[in-house]
Amino acid sequence: MQHTILVVEDNSTLVEMMRGILERSGFHVEAATDANEALALIHENPSRFQAVVTDLVMPTMTGIELIRQIRYCDNDMRILAFSGHGLGLLQKALEAGATCVLQKPFSIRELRSAVTELFDEEDEVKEVAG
Repeated sequence: MQHTILVVEDNSTLVEMMRGILERSGFHVEAATDANEALALIHENPSRFQAVVTDLVMPTMTGIELIRQIRYCDNDMRILAFSGHGLGLLQKALEAGATCVLQKPFSIRELRSAVTELFDEEDEVKEVAG
């Protein structure tokens, strides 16, 4: 089964880079440019995505709030949160319900590994810091 991942990031260049990496790794990728758009896509069809990969710092709604909103309606969604704004923010993401976190800047290998681990070991909370 091919997993579908929702990438949530307001930087279109980064979205396309991540899309390419993840698609070459065998995932189907859809993107949202902000948290509100992501929630609309998730609510439209709750079983459509098997994972969300989200930035934590975005306009209109933070990634932390997005994680809380996702957890409110889907406690099993795999969520990878990433940020370049320090380990404190990444810790808050874990506390809000992220499955794992990744510190920017991250390598192609680190992104691929973190997303693959979301599906390999679904029940473990882990931190991947680069």
